[in-house]
Amino acid sequence: LSDIATKGLDALNSLTSANPLQALKQSEPLKQLDKFTQSNPLDSLNSLTQLNPLNSLNSLLSQGGSRTLYGVITQFSQLSVSNDEARYQVVLSSQLAKLALSHNCAIFQNQSVISVVEEVLRGHGYTGIDYRLALKEQYPEREFITQWQESDLEFIQRLLADVGVYFRFETHGEHNCDVMVISDYEQGYQQVADIVYKQPSGTLDNGVESVWDMTLHSQMVEASVTVQDYNYRDAQANLLGEVNSQQKDNTTYGTDYRYDEHYKGLNSNGNSNNGIDSDTNNNNDDADDENSGDIDTDDSNGNNNDNSSDISTNSGNTSNGVESGEWYASIRHERAISRQILIRGKSNQANLAPGQHIRIKGSAIAGIDEGIMILTVQGQGNRSDAYELSFTAIPYQPLKPYRPEPIPFPTIDGTLPARVTSPDNDTYGYIDTQGRYRVKFNFDLKKWRNGEESLWLRL
Repeated sequence: LSDIATKGLDALNSLTSANPLQALKQSEPLKQLDKFTQSNPLDSLNSLTQLNPLNSLNSLLSQGGSRTLYGVITQFSQLSVSNDEARYQVVLSSQLAKLALSHNCAIFQNQSVISVVEEVLRGHGYTGIDYRLALKEQYPEREFITQWQESDLEFIQRLLADVGVYFRFETHGEHNCDVMVISDYEQGYQQVADIVYKQPSGTLDNGVESVWDMTLHSQMVEASVTVQDYNYRDAQANLLGEVNSQQKDNTTYGTDYRYDEHYKGLNSNGNSNNGIDSDTNNNNDDADDENSGDIDTDDSNGNNNDNSSDISTNSGNTSNGVESGEWYASIRHERAISRQILIRGKSNQANLAPGQHIRIKGSAIAGIDEGIMILTVQGQGNRSDAYELSFTAIPYQPLKPYRPEPIPFPTIDGTLPARVTSPDNDTYGYIDTQGRYRVKFNFDLKKWRNGEESLWLRL
C-alpha cells in the first residue's frame, strides 16, 4: 500500500478536505469541513474497504515531522486496474461532514445560538471530547429559531456566522480524534511556534521549516455599518445605529446599511430597553421571524451540558449588549476590516492549519510584527516534489477578532400551515394580554406541551 498523491482543503469555519490526484495535496479553509483524498495502488480492494470508517492519515511527509488527520471515510473510488496494480481514491473527511447528510426543518425555543449548536452536535453523538467552546461573550436566549430545509451542517454554520463566531479543528492526541473548537475572539486562535522567513535553495529545504514567497494584498472596505430594525412593542423606539470601529483609517469609505438584523434594542439585547417589554429575548418574536430562518427547539435532555465555554457560561440570561443593534453593527464592521488586508505565502510547515497565530521572523512585510492568523491552507507534494503548503492569512490584531461572512437566511415562500393551540381543556384558542396566539406548525416534528408549541404570534 503506497500513496500516489493527496490533495486537501482546510479553511476557518469550514471543513478540511484532502484529495489525492497526481500529488499530495491538502487544503484547509477556516470555517469549512475537513476532507482528505488519497490515491493508492492496492493489492486488493478488500484491503481498504475493510478499514474501520474512523481512520487517521499519518506519516504524510518524507521529512522529519508528521501529522495525523482523524476523520471518517466518506468516499471510495476505483480509478484504474492493470496487471500490475489497482488504483483507488479515498476521501477522509472530518466527523462534522456527516452533518451535511441530515436535512431538517425544526423549531428551537428559548435557547441561545450556542445552546442550539450544542444540541445539534450532541444529537449526532458529539461529546465534550469532540468539541470545545472558547467563547468570550455570553449569548442571550432567543425565543424562536428556525431550521428550514437546511442540512444540520448548513444550519450550525449559519447560526454561528450570524453572531460572528468561527470554528476550527485541532487534534486530540490522547483520544485520537479531531476536535471542533468554537470561538468568538482572538484568544481562541491556536498559538504555535515562530517560523523563519527563508526561501528554499532550489528544490531542497534541508529539513528546515520556513515561510517564503509572502505577498500582501490590501483593499478599501466600508468605513461604517448602519443598522435599522422595528420592534412593534415600542413602535416609536429609535433602533437606527451606526458603528465605525476604525475612525482614523483613511483607507475606508462608504456605509454598509443593513436592515432587519432581528434585534429588539439598539444598546441592549432586549431583556430591558427603555420600556420595551422583556417577555422575550433579543430577537423579534413576531411572525416575521418565521421568514428569518431562525427557529430553535427546546432541548429538555441536554440544555445544560458539561462542555461550558472557557470564558463564559452562556447561560442565556444576560442583560449585556450582545445581539443588540450596535453589537451587530460592530461585528459586521469587524468582518469588513478583516477583509482589508490579505497575506499569501508558501511554507513547508506540515502542521500549518487554519486558526493558528504565527509570528514570522525576518519577513519584509510591514504591519505583521504581532504575527498572522491563518485562514486557509492548501498543500501538495508527490514522489518527485517536496511537500509544500500555500496559505492565506490576515494580520493578527489584538482586540480585533476574525469574523466569518454572514450566511443568508433561507426564505420561506408563501404561507406555512399551522393550527392555533391552547393548554389542555381550553375550549377556545388561548391569547395573551396583547391578543397574540400560539400555534403548532405542521412541519414541526417535535413534541411540545399543549399551548407552548411556538412563540406568541400576532394574527
